[in-house]
Amino acid sequence: MTLKVGLPPATVVINELMYEPKPPEQEWLEVYNTSGAAVDLSNFKIITHGGSVKIKSGSLLAPNDYVVLCKDSSVSRFHYSVKNLVVQSVPSMSNSGDAVALYDNLGNLLDTMNYSPSYGGNTGRSLERVDCFAGNDSTNWEESMDTTGATPGIENSVAILPFDVAIRRLDLSAAARNPGQSGTISMIVANHGRNAAANMSAHIDILKSLDSEIVYSETQRLNGILASKDSIAARFNYSPEESGLHAVSARISLENDTRFWNDTLSAQMNVPYPTQSVVINEIMYTNGSGGEYFEILNMSGHEIDLSGWMLHTSSSGPKPISGLTGNQSVAPGDYFVVSSDSSILNIVRNPGAVHISKSMSLRDDGDCVVITDPSGNVVDSVYYLPSWHNGDIARTAGRSLE
Repeated sequence: MTLKVGLPPATVVINELMYEPKPPEQEWLEVYNTSGAAVDLSNFKIITHGGSVKIKSGSLLAPNDYVVLCKDSSVSRFHYSVKNLVVQSVPSMSNSGDAVALYDNLGNLLDTMNYSPSYGGNTGRSLERVDCFAGNDSTNWEESMDTTGATPGIENSVAILPFDVAIRRLDLSAAARNPGQSGTISMIVANHGRNAAANMSAHIDILKSLDSEIVYSETQRLNGILASKDSIAARFNYSPEESGLHAVSARISLENDTRFWNDTLSAQMNVPYPTQSVVINEIMYTNGSGGEYFEILNMSGHEIDLSGWMLHTSSSGPKPISGLTGNQSVAPGDYFVVSSDSSILNIVRNPGAVHISKSMSLRDDGDCVVITDPSGNVVDSVYYLPSWHNGDIARTAGRSLE
């Protein structure tokens, strides 16, 4: 009598799923051989709630290698050229979540996993297993970070590596809210590697977005040992000298790190402008020779980038003060005009300091005009009335309020 013995559990594991591809790509799945010996996948069975299929004969999986199963070869066109591609039907995998099980040819359960859209993978990207030797709960599956959206037939983009530290996020919640005020920027560093990490360096640069000038730069040595799956915060004290948009660029360094794309992270920090650092200086609410317009004056001692500044009136919704092209900044003591009519370009001294907003509207019977900086902070406001005009002027149409 011949006794047939099946494979031990997890000898071959489910390693990657594409359950919601973008058409015309087809659904596919990948299995990985965790053992040191070749495995014949002939008549292995894959089961989902959508059905079951047997892997066709002659499908040999080498040690520590991958096999991808798909109904056609489209997977290679959308991602990478797959060395071990088995073209055959695969059981349907539900977009709303499913269970996937892998059995050997004797019916022994080798691996099983349950997924839901909360795991990721529902945007045309695959679900990738983090650690082939760990369990199958949600913490061991992540959406692919590869630029093509998946890694069929090669190492997963999120696979655990011997050494891999990453910047998880930049915490700006305690950053300075005003010029001259001290604040803290925290870099949250996580150890995604299998081994503990030591002798790390955390570095940040802060740049003024207007001219890309580095205004702050610091490197910190992180002492101690960071265990696998643990995290630590590096804190940097920064006191901005000016208001406006700042670009924060962060980097973590570890000598043996073998994954570099997660070592850097950038964020934007808005330092609000003081009240009346920019003021509404002139309003033309009746159609003059340049249409309706309002003028702002930079009262601060610094050049101001108007990107992200907004105009609010009671008669129209928020509108950008500056356009997407041309001059976006105003020098100290200088002016910038927003008009509803391009004819104003013929009468202003500096046409480059003008933004045409044809949908801008100012009421003839009075209106509230508010300007906000990129943080949403109100910098200046005025509620004008026609009665503000000089009573000695009989005809006020075409005359501005200054």
